[in-house]
This record gives sequence, structure tokens and C-alpha cells, in this order.
Amino acid sequence: MQISETERLLLIQKKEEIRVVTQELLEISIKTSYSIQDISEIKKKLAHILSLLHIISSYGNPNRDLHNLMRLAVEIDGLLTIMPAATNLRIDVFCMVANSVTFSYSRWPSIFKAEIPPYGSLEVRK
Repeated sequence: MQISETERLLLIQKKEEIRVVTQELLEISIKTSYSIQDISEIKKKLAHILSLLHIISSYGNPNRDLHNLMRLAVEIDGLLTIMPAATNLRIDVFCMVANSVTFSYSRWPSIFKAEIPPYGSLEVRK
């Protein structure tokens, strides 16, 4: 079953919104330490991006799995105050993955693809 033109435009709009929010997130993440306000903004933007990805993925197979990306967001959340340098690298990966989401113009086959490195494989290099 093909998606409608309205649905296709909605998906394109959501992808552009992800680009804008990830750009804002990357601008915050270049800091070497975070204020309480920065931490709050990062958490809001992570949640916003995940929400947009769930909207996009809902147009395909309902078995879509965002578990690894959500796990990366939780890892970022846990590191925000204790290891900003490690957090920056993870935010970079999160943003690249969020922006690499692809979709087709039909509901089948699946429209959501996002590859991220295995959980725990992101190490800070000294």
C-alpha cells in the first residue's frame, strides 16, 4: 500500500525537523562542561528527536526497533554530568544516526533504517 502525498510530505517535514533539532543539540554539545540549563535542553532535544523518529517509523512495519537508539539516549543522559567529553561523542553518533533515517514511499517493505555501533563500543580517545 502506497503512502499518500500528505503522508509523504509529513515524513519529509519530520526529517527536516530532526535535522534542525540535531543541529541545535550539536551546538550545545561542543561545551566541555554543562550547566543545569544545558542538561535540561539536551534531554528535551533527545526526547524530541526520539519522538520524531517514532512518528516516522510508524509509517512502516509496526515491529520497527528503536531500542538501540533509545539505549544510546539513556547512556547520554547518564553521562551528562559526570563525563561531558564522553557525552559529546555519543551525542555526535546519536545525531548522525537520527539524520540517517531513510524511508520508502510505500508502507511495505519497511521504511525505517538506522545503524549504530554496538552498545558500549563508543569509547573516548585520549
